[in-house]
Amino acid sequence: MINSEVLITNLKENKDLRTTLSDIRKSIREGDEAIGPSIADDSESARALVRGLDCDDAKVRKSAALLIGELPLDLGDKDSVMLLEALMDAYRREDRLFVRESYLKSVIRLGGKGILSDSDAAYLEKRLKEIDTTSFPEADMKHILAERKQLVEILDAGDSHQAAVFIKPDSFGALLVPVRGFYEPLKEELKHRGIDKGFSAIGALIKSEDLPRVLDIRLYSHLMYRIQGTFKARPDTMREEISKSDFLRFLRRTTRPDDKISVRIVVHEKKDHHTDAAKRFTAEFLYLFRDRLVNSAPYDMELHFYPKKSGGYALFIRPLGMADDRFAYAADRLSTSMQPVKAAIMVYLVRKFLKEDARVADIFSGNGTLLLERDEYLKTHVLFAIDTSADAIRAGKADAMRKDKNIYFVRRSAFTFESDEPFDEIISELPDMYDKDEGDRKEFFEKTEKATVKLLKPHGYAFYLTGGSEIKAMIRKSGGLSFCEEIPFDDKRSIYVIERV
Repeated sequence: MINSEVLITNLKENKDLRTTLSDIRKSIREGDEAIGPSIADDSESARALVRGLDCDDAKVRKSAALLIGELPLDLGDKDSVMLLEALMDAYRREDRLFVRESYLKSVIRLGGKGILSDSDAAYLEKRLKEIDTTSFPEADMKHILAERKQLVEILDAGDSHQAAVFIKPDSFGALLVPVRGFYEPLKEELKHRGIDKGFSAIGALIKSEDLPRVLDIRLYSHLMYRIQGTFKARPDTMREEISKSDFLRFLRRTTRPDDKISVRIVVHEKKDHHTDAAKRFTAEFLYLFRDRLVNSAPYDMELHFYPKKSGGYALFIRPLGMADDRFAYAADRLSTSMQPVKAAIMVYLVRKFLKEDARVADIFSGNGTLLLERDEYLKTHVLFAIDTSADAIRAGKADAMRKDKNIYFVRRSAFTFESDEPFDEIISELPDMYDKDEGDRKEFFEKTEKATVKLLKPHGYAFYLTGGSEIKAMIRKSGGLSFCEEIPFDDKRSIYVIERV
């Protein structure tokens, strides 16, 4: 890293300004905490940056503009005010399109619309209107759209974005996206329901007329709607392709006319192509549908582009604001809670062992998601959730109430819990023991073995989701348990099916 004093001297003396500005910005990014304040507090350095904004070299102007936004400016200070005024004056007179967004990026970093004078804000609004009502050469659109994005961010700053409300459409096919590693259970269930076509590497494509009979399946991660159209992603055809696609019809069918919708675009492409393609798609969509779309978190929907073997892309839309009725009960999840879809998959994988009207316990229950999904698959008689966390139990009670299901929540250690009547089944995701030492792991599984024998009926089953070899050793050493099956679950864990002998 070049010495800060040398860089500041070079800035003041206008020595190799393009390299000097680049090195100063690099020093700031690499953690030099002194150089930014030193420039911001020095009038001579501030005047040097103003000269940089007036340089004949467009790349120097760009670097000077970006550097101003990276400084810790006090906008009550006269030098900082001078820099802001110089920044806006330079933006007004800038004739190189690739530089214009840089001035606006710095305005955003310094505080956005709130730091601008009324005349500057009015100028930006005029410029945005000019962009939206003017036809530009295709070669210029990349930079025009980049500038427009910054203008929208400045002028919309402070406006609270209301989450869009989505209505389920009845005339669009959809992609059921599997949970990673669990495509086969989804395929199996779809085939059971008469769907035996449409399977691809990215998911199961379902026709619109078939959707009503598969939406209740609990084994897919999420749903995305297919947008008919041709997307070759060439700059000269992209806008026409978007206009001719079903995208606008989808918006009209699923959203309210006055809703502003925040979108995120994901291009599922090789890494070296992904960033540029995503930026291009995003810019074109935002420009073409500028009355409806914005691009800022939190997002209302995602547009996913998948490359096709025949060339170009297929487009799928994931409405993030559309309720998933399958797991509507799971509104009080904790960071440690099991995902409902994974709980459903776990239950599905052990389905051949399940008994109707069973007494079922989860001895490490969290908020009881596994129990609710166990009951969803095959009705139970009694459900007990045992956990030591008051927060988990509080959340679990709220979830169970929303699902209108009675669960007996007990705040107690699994190892001290007693039941007047043994259980037909225990189903649990065991605590993560990877960071524990060997002695702690051994003690945990010894206690788990004793609790399992104590709580299960003879010929009752325990389904434990865990990793490592300790559980196998636990079963071998136990005089009351018998190993039935190991069902792979994810990269580190399996479901161990154990019978009480």
